[in-house]
Amino acid sequence: IFFRLSMSAPITTEHKRRLEAQGVGAPKKFPVLAITHDSLKPEGAFAEAQAVYLNPVQELVKELDALLTEKKIGICAHFYMGPELQGVLSSCKWPHIFVADSLAMADAAIEMAKAGVEAVVVLGVDFMSENVRAQMDFLGCEHVPVYRVRTEEIGCSLAESADQPAYGKYLLQAANQANSLHVVYINTGLLTKAKAHAVVPTITCTSSNVVKLVLQAYSQIPDLHVWFGPDTYMGGNLVAMFTALSTMDDAVIKQVHPAHDQSSMKKVLETFHAFQEGTCIVHHMFGEGVAKKIRKEYPDAYVTAHLEVPGEMFAVALEAQHAGRGVVGATSNILSFITEKAQQMIAAGACNS
Repeated sequence: IFFRLSMSAPITTEHKRRLEAQGVGAPKKFPVLAITHDSLKPEGAFAEAQAVYLNPVQELVKELDALLTEKKIGICAHFYMGPELQGVLSSCKWPHIFVADSLAMADAAIEMAKAGVEAVVVLGVDFMSENVRAQMDFLGCEHVPVYRVRTEEIGCSLAESADQPAYGKYLLQAANQANSLHVVYINTGLLTKAKAHAVVPTITCTSSNVVKLVLQAYSQIPDLHVWFGPDTYMGGNLVAMFTALSTMDDAVIKQVHPAHDQSSMKKVLETFHAFQEGTCIVHHMFGEGVAKKIRKEYPDAYVTAHLEVPGEMFAVALEAQHAGRGVVGATSNILSFITEKAQQMIAAGACNS
């Protein structure tokens, strides 16, 4: 059974209500999870949840393992799932469990289907289930059912923004401009992508490949106009990155993309368009208040930021990256950075012991 999402929440009212309900300022104190050689010391609710991830309830692990093995069910879960859930999943011995970003979830589901699972359960919002289903169908795995975890919509404020009239006007503006290419973020529904492609040539990007995808398009298509959406923060952060690149030496720019230099990057900035009304209500919370708090109270900390965060937070992480103590990019980039630093600290601790 596969339930399709219908996205229709008005961005100007519903999103504001959600933001007000959640609060958007910086916390009084960031959660901290201190990890020693023999204990976990969490401070704050989020840190307590992380501690549970590292020490899941073993009864649940055994129960889930037995059920998945009996039913031959694969699980594809997004990184954004709760730490308690991820802790149970990561402790299972059943091999067909995969936690990743949106695109990798679909790749994993295909491999599970080829390995003989009889169904795939997707733990994530609706566009993730859609993407898994579509990729499996395309690659000959249509016989394996894909399940969501509830019949109600599992929505996403960012995906919803691409179904609003403002985005339709944005696409029409792109269609009226010669040599236009619409680059749509993967975190949108299949119907959204299909409708967009009917209006203007459309290609899907991920946070991992968006920089190289955009620069590759500019290198191949003369006089190109790129229309990115619907994530306004990501679009603004891409402009910031391209602006920074345009001031660097040509040799540095060519490390990012071999076909570009200062002159071409300046041309990119002239014809790169970013939608201005698409926001993830969760990423929105990591704005100016959080950025100021980090600068003031955590000046020497490692800082990581996803491309979807507000510009103020992105700037803090970008500065940290240039200083060798941070990274900006996709979730996979952030995890790789944190893993590398953790391994370095463990190695240093072993040397000092």
